[in-house]
This record gives sequence, structure tokens and C-alpha cells, in this order.
Amino acid sequence: MSNNRREIPCLKGYYANTYGFIQKKVDYGYEFVPVHKRGKDYRGVYIEGQGYKVSRLIAITFPEICGSWFEGAEVDHINTIRTDDRAENLRVCTHADNQRNPLTRKHISESYNRRGTKQEKEPKKDTIAMYSRDMVFLRSFKNSNQAEKQTGIFRRGIVGCCNGTAKYAGKNGGDKYIFRYIVP
Repeated sequence: MSNNRREIPCLKGYYANTYGFIQKKVDYGYEFVPVHKRGKDYRGVYIEGQGYKVSRLIAITFPEICGSWFEGAEVDHINTIRTDDRAENLRVCTHADNQRNPLTRKHISESYNRRGTKQEKEPKKDTIAMYSRDMVFLRSFKNSNQAEKQTGIFRRGIVGCCNGTAKYAGKNGGDKYIFRYIVP
């Protein structure tokens, strides 16, 4: 598929291409509009203070590839990869048709058990060590669930500390601790 560039019907001076990028016409040519995360893993852009999903702009711009837009329509990512906004991967459909996508159905069924209730992901089995702020070992836990129950510190904070996205974890207004995975 060639990289067709076409003006977005509802946005003068802004262009979409079949590879899933949004560009703005400037004096010296075209420049890419910065992309950010929008909602659950979707790619979004801000144009003149208004936020848009990139997939929706691509689908509206290329109806011959994605299908004609209608009231209440949704954009389905055929391969279920929410960041893949190539025109050939998008289709305009109803919510029911979107849910009937075989790959979407597979992902949904894998997240529910036989009773129809949502399965919780298995907690990491790695042992976790708890340290004071000056790196004095305090104790260890079998997993993040046990650490949360015994310390009262939210699991998300403990895991974030173990993964390096947070420096410390602790209760609001309380002491802060350092958590690390222990490699056997």
C-alpha cells in the first residue's frame, strides 16, 4: 500500500496517511503532529486544543479502505493491536461487530474463567525483599500479595518499586520503604 496523504475532512490543513500518521501542512512542507497515549493504549493527537483518536481520523479520511462512517460507528483494529493505525488494519463497524472480531473474542474469553467471572492475573512468584530507606534489610515476602497483606502498603506501589518505576513505597503519611525482587 502506498503512503497516500489526504486532507482530513473535518480538519482543514491537517492530513492523514495510510500508515497511520497525522501531519500538518506548514510553509516548508508537512510536519508530523505529536502522538500521545489516549485511553487504553490508543494513539491520540491534539489539534487546536481538541483531542482525537488517530484511528478514528484515519478511518474517516480513507472510507474506501476502512468503510463508510455512520452514527454510532466504532473503529475496529482488525489485528487487535490498538497502536496499529494503518488504514488496512482498521474497519468501521458497529459495537456488536467489533465484539465479534475473532481475535477480540479470543482475548475476552482468555480473561474470564468458566463461571464467567473475570480472572485475576497470577501475582509474580518472585520473592520480594523489604528495606529501610538507608538499605537495611527488614524482611522478605513470598510475593507481592503477601507483602501487601502484611505491610498494608498497596501492591501497586510495591511492584512499582520492584520494577524501578517508583523509588519508595509506603502508606500516606507513613514511613517509606524500598522493595526489590530477590533473584534466587
